[in-house]
Amino acid sequence: MNASWQGKRWWALAAAVAALGGGWLARRPWRGAENLPTAVVRRGDLSEFVRCRGKLAVRHAAFLIVPRGVENLRIVFLAPGGSRVRRGQVVIRLDVSGLQQKARERALALRTARAKLSQAETQTQITHQQDLLALVEDQVAAGRAQLQARRESILSRIAGQESRLVLATAQAKVTAQRAEARLHAAAAVAQLQALRQVRDKAAAELRREQSVIAAATLRAPSAGLVTYMMNYDNFTNPHAYRVGDSVSAGDEIGQIPNLQTLEIHANLPQTDRGQVRNGDPVRARVSALPEARFTGRVARIAQLTSLDFSGSWPPPRIFQLAATLDHPDPRLRPQMTATVRVVTRRLRQVLLVPAQAVFTRRGKAIVYVRQNGAFRPRRVTVLGRNPTEAALRGLVPGLRVALMRPGAKPRARAAANPAGAEGANP
Repeated sequence: MNASWQGKRWWALAAAVAALGGGWLARRPWRGAENLPTAVVRRGDLSEFVRCRGKLAVRHAAFLIVPRGVENLRIVFLAPGGSRVRRGQVVIRLDVSGLQQKARERALALRTARAKLSQAETQTQITHQQDLLALVEDQVAAGRAQLQARRESILSRIAGQESRLVLATAQAKVTAQRAEARLHAAAAVAQLQALRQVRDKAAAELRREQSVIAAATLRAPSAGLVTYMMNYDNFTNPHAYRVGDSVSAGDEIGQIPNLQTLEIHANLPQTDRGQVRNGDPVRARVSALPEARFTGRVARIAQLTSLDFSGSWPPPRIFQLAATLDHPDPRLRPQMTATVRVVTRRLRQVLLVPAQAVFTRRGKAIVYVRQNGAFRPRRVTVLGRNPTEAALRGLVPGLRVALMRPGAKPRARAAANPAGAEGANP
C-alpha cells in the first residue's frame, strides 16, 4: 500500500516538473536571432484594397451599322482597322452594282408611268373638248328645233306637233351628251388617279433604291479610331469583318469609340462586394503599358450578380464594377486587360510591419521582437492589413521583428499561418 502510494507521488511530482519546464520553455526567449530574417517596425500609411481583373471599355461609341433595305451585300472596301479617321470620311463601302441595276429599272418604270400619265391627261383634255363641242352642237340644234316648233305651231297644228317631236329629240340628245360628258370625266379622273399612283409608287421605289445606294457607303459619324466587330456567320471560323464578307440590314460592322470616355469594367468577387462602395479610389495597371500607373474612382456597381465563365467550374458569382480613369493615356485602347486595386480603407500614420511577420498563437496575434540577441513573443492588435503589410498596435517604431516563427522547421516556417482576423476592425 505504501509502495503504491509512493509511486503515485513520484508520478505526480514528475508531471508537475514537466509542466513547469514546458511553461518555462514556452516563455523563454528564442536564441539564434542572427539566423532569422527581420524587418523594422516603421510608421506610415496603410491602404486596404480589393483586387479584381477586367478590361478597358468605352461608355460612348459611334457604331457603323448596315442600313435598312440592304440584303446580302458584299463589302468591297474597309478602312484599315485601328486607323484614325476623320468625320465624314468613307470607312465602309458595299457592292451596290445589283442595287444600281434595280435603280435603273425603277427609273425606267418611273419614266414609263409619267409618259402614260401625260398621255392620259392629254387624251382626257381632248375628250373633254370633244364632249363640249358635241354638247354645244346639240344645244344649237335643240334651239333651232325649238324656234321651228314655235313657228310651225302657228302655221299648222300637224306641223307644230312634228316640230315638237323634233324638239324633244334634240333636247334628249343634249341630255344624253351631258351624261356622256360626265361619264367621260369620271372615267378620266379614275384613270388619272390610277396612273398617278403608279407614278408615285415608281418614284418611291426609285428614291428607296437611291437612298440604299447612298447609305451603302458608310462614313465616319465622328473622328477617332475605327475598330471592327467579329463576324460569327460562320461559327467554325469567326473573324473580324473583312473585304468579301456579306452583310445585311442591321449588322453592326464596326465602331469608333470615344477614347475620352474610357473606363475599366472589372469582375468584383461576390465575397468582396460589401467592402466596396461607389467613389472608392482605384489604382490600375494595364498589361499593355506595364510602366504606367493609373488612378480613378469606382463609378458604379451592378445591382445584381452574374456568372463568370472565364475561370473555374462551377462559375463563381461576381458583380460587374465600372471605374473611371482620372487621366486616360492616349495609348489606351478598348479590350486591353487591366488589374485593379480598389482602396477600401486608409489608415494614416500607423505602425507597419510586413504581413508575414504576424503570427497567431492560441487565437491571438503575436510578433517576435528582437531584444538582446533573442526573439520574444509579444501580443499585438491588428488594425488592418493587405497582402504585403499589416498595421499593428502594441509596438514602437524601430523595433525589429522576425519574418519567420523562431524554432520552426523550414517547411513549417514556409507554411506558417499569419494572423488575419484579430483586431481587423478595431
